[in-house]
Amino acid sequence: MNYSKEAILQLSALIKGNDESRLWLLKNNYPELVLLHYSIEGREDALKELMKKKYVEVTALAQSIRGNARAFNWLAENKKFIFAATIQVMYKKKEAGIWLKKNKLDHYLILAETIRKRLEEDEKGDIFSIFNKMLKRK
Repeated sequence: MNYSKEAILQLSALIKGNDESRLWLLKNNYPELVLLHYSIEGREDALKELMKKKYVEVTALAQSIRGNARAFNWLAENKKFIFAATIQVMYKKKEAGIWLKKNKLDHYLILAETIRKRLEEDEKGDIFSIFNKMLKRK
């Protein structure tokens, strides 16, 4: 599925904590991107819902973000090059960033950087991330 620039930028804003973006995504018929956001936050129920609703590409993206190499290979083998490049940019592969830029897909560069920063914050285990996760589990 191809996403508009605005949808990807709204997803990036949501990952950064802008709840208005969640509302925008829902209002504009992108529930799978909201589920992707929750999956990035570590919510298993969101990943299960993506699978249940058959959002195959977004599920593969979510799994790839979590480090699933088979899901990443699926993206590449099924010519989901934009998502595959986004994952590679997350892992600091410069060639993928160049490809996205060359194809005027800077919004996916922003998404990749936003996801990477979010994951790095979670890895650091800063008090706000830990507190946020505890609240979401309850």
